Amino acid sequence: MNKIFKGTKIVILFAVLILSSCATPNKVACPSFDSGKVTKSKKYKNGTIHFNLRKAFAIKKGHKSKLKKFSNPHFIDKQIADSNALKLDLFASNEKVNSLDLYQSNFNLIEQNQQKEYNIEISKKLDLKKERKVVNTFTKPLQNQIFEKKDTLNKNQETNIHEKSKRKEAIIKGGALVLMALLAVISIPVLGTVTASIGLAAILLLDVLVSIGIISYYRKKKPKLAKTTSFLRLLYSAIFGVGIGYHIFGNLAMYNKFWSLGLIVFGFHLIALGILFNNEGGKKWVNYTIKSLLIVAGIGYTLLNVGLLLVPNPIAFSDLIKPIFIAPQVLGEILFALWMIIKGGKKA
Repeated sequence: MNKIFKGTKIVILFAVLILSSCATPNKVACPSFDSGKVTKSKKYKNGTIHFNLRKAFAIKKGHKSKLKKFSNPHFIDKQIADSNALKLDLFASNEKVNSLDLYQSNFNLIEQNQQKEYNIEISKKLDLKKERKVVNTFTKPLQNQIFEKKDTLNKNQETNIHEKSKRKEAIIKGGALVLMALLAVISIPVLGTVTASIGLAAILLLDVLVSIGIISYYRKKKPKLAKTTSFLRLLYSAIFGVGIGYHIFGNLAMYNKFWSLGLIVFGFHLIALGILFNNEGGKKWVNYTIKSLLIVAGIGYTLLNVGLLLVPNPIAFSDLIKPIFIAPQVLGEILFALWMIIKGGKKA
């Protein structure tokens, strides 16, 4: 019994020693009475990592060389150096992160400043627009007045230029009519001569000039009637030109026929010219007088020359009609020519 009791005491004492070793500060791995496995404990002290699990595994498998490796001071120094390097890398990475954060914060500040400047510029532009609107409200009426004055000045200049050109046209046309009358006085008494042929050819050229002058002078007021009047005079000039050709070759009978035929068209031309004529703000009696004389002269020319071509006794018919229409024929064309020279184209 005593031996057994002593044995149990030794066993209990041995167990207490083992358990007391488990409670030491090194925390050596204690055996598990249940599973027989080895527990794992890690401690991080001064950057050193103790892998007790690997030591226990090495002891259990009998790999003493591995145990020596882990217990080797050179290996421990290497582990410490690696841990320090890892710390340096972490510190460097933290510095990089801090620098990136600083850069981002600076970038944000720059963006904020740029946005503020942009907002200031926009506000300035808006203020300028408001000021311009305010100024335009006061200046627009003045600008409109200025533009209206410019328009009126331009219109006045255009009208002055047109009036000057119209005045020149009127003088040219009136002078041509007077010159035609003088040439007729010289040429008609000496028909059949070279002098008459030259005078008649000059009259023909002046007729064409007057025809063109009628269109240019009356084209704005009555363009259709002006074209009709001018066309009738050009048609008369063409027929008269054929008669002048016969006159140059000495055939006076054919000249007289074509001239009479041309004077019929010329009569219609004078009627249209009387309708077209306007005194342009002058005295009404002058306007009515010249109009009436031109229309009556046109009727006289047409009636007389139709009769000369159709009636059996043209000489008697001519002696009957000429005294009636001779005064309107002479006065109508002369007064129209003088009106063109004196007043034609002037401002009303």
